Amino acid sequence: MNKKLKWGCGCGTAVLVLLAITVAVVMNEMDKSLHGGVRHRATVDGITYTFRVEKGVARLSPGKFWEYPIDTNTVGALNIPSKLGKYPLKRIGRWSFVGYCGLTSVVIPDSVESVGGYAFRECSSLRTVVLPNTITYLPPYLFESCVSLADITIPDSVTNLYSGVFAKCTSLTSVTIPKSVTNLDNPSEIFKGCSSLTSIVVDADNPNYSSIDGVLFDKSGTRLLVCPAGKQGAYAVPNAVVKIETEAFAGCSELLEVSVSAHITIAGSITNVVRHPVQGK
Repeated sequence: MNKKLKWGCGCGTAVLVLLAITVAVVMNEMDKSLHGGVRHRATVDGITYTFRVEKGVARLSPGKFWEYPIDTNTVGALNIPSKLGKYPLKRIGRWSFVGYCGLTSVVIPDSVESVGGYAFRECSSLRTVVLPNTITYLPPYLFESCVSLADITIPDSVTNLYSGVFAKCTSLTSVTIPKSVTNLDNPSEIFKGCSSLTSIVVDADNPNYSSIDGVLFDKSGTRLLVCPAGKQGAYAVPNAVVKIETEAFAGCSELLEVSVSAHITIAGSITNVVRHPVQGK
């Protein structure tokens, strides 16, 4: 009887060991699938980068167990190289530099063709970023909670800005949207929580959007999309507007009064709104 019990325990142990090996193999394969296989290392300008290689090009991204591309204690300016070892850097993956509190500036090389969502989220000391003219979109929450980010230039190659890309960038005072940007995904979310933002400027040649007095509108000026949260005093919505979009005035705590003509549809709620008759009627 005791022998059978011992044999049973041994069998159970063997099964557990086999199961553990199977799980390890599956996790390893999942990591390869999600993160591009074997990780490589290269040191450039004294900084060691850990990266993946996919089809002969490099990609920066966290690995399993959140192994980050560079030391998380890196401080100061970061000039990301265009080449890691013999591999050109083409992609910066999601979450790559999230929470790097010591970074003060970042330059992304022109070799990079895409940057993943959340890549620089919560880089609380990051003040300036140079983006390459090779990317075509700014992904969701790319710079969310970068509370020191005071200036950003959107390259003319960018056509899409996605939700939350500048959310909670509380030091950002002005943003210029170039003529190339033809799609703003959920505009109010793009700038949500930017409490110091006083002006959103749109290139006059942009085919889909416009700005009046730092406020974001559609091209025709009939839909008010976003009033920057840092705007102060009183604001009169232009009489040409027919609709104010949901959360267009979200976070505008410094606005003492918003004057709106009676004919305008408000999709949502506005604090301190004052309705008035259409001028001239």
